[in-house]
Amino acid sequence: MPWSLTISSGPAVEPITTDEAREHLRISHTSENSLIDAYITAARLYVEAFTKRQLVTATWLLKLDRFPSREIVVPLPPLSSVTSVAYVDENGDAQTWDSSLYQVDTNSEPGRIKPIEGETFPSTQSGTYATVTVTFVAGYGLAPAVPERFKQAIKLMVAHWFEFREPVIDGRVMKVPMSVAALLNQDRMWRF
Repeated sequence: MPWSLTISSGPAVEPITTDEAREHLRISHTSENSLIDAYITAARLYVEAFTKRQLVTATWLLKLDRFPSREIVVPLPPLSSVTSVAYVDENGDAQTWDSSLYQVDTNSEPGRIKPIEGETFPSTQSGTYATVTVTFVAGYGLAPAVPERFKQAIKLMVAHWFEFREPVIDGRVMKVPMSVAALLNQDRMWRF
């Protein structure tokens, strides 16, 4: 079933600080803090895209054309909570599914939503795209809660980009360091 993800409220902080990155780079001056901050953000986005995970808590919108037959799979672990499940009913009216009528599994990766025993998914308007919107919070929490392997991967990428600022040096294309892939492959979500 087709679906889309849109960020509603991004992370308030990055998984590592500028000072942590500068320490890893072994530089003490602050003249390149803006560049380092940009690299930190880019590295976090790379790690999140590669692993299909949310590192620092953020709010997302998952849009579906209709409710599935068994359960909604929330494709961005770790799922912290579901804020709401909104839908367009058979008459074309916007509705919010009562949270007492569904259960949320935040222990599985990816997280899941399904009706409680004895209930079914609401009926939605047919022939329309994106009739279901799940607003959810995903992420490990704030920066201290992000697993160290992800922070290390970000530091390695920041160092790589800091040293090799262009994609080609002396005719060689610069790839992402293999150590980054080694750190991230163990947590990569393969289901989606």
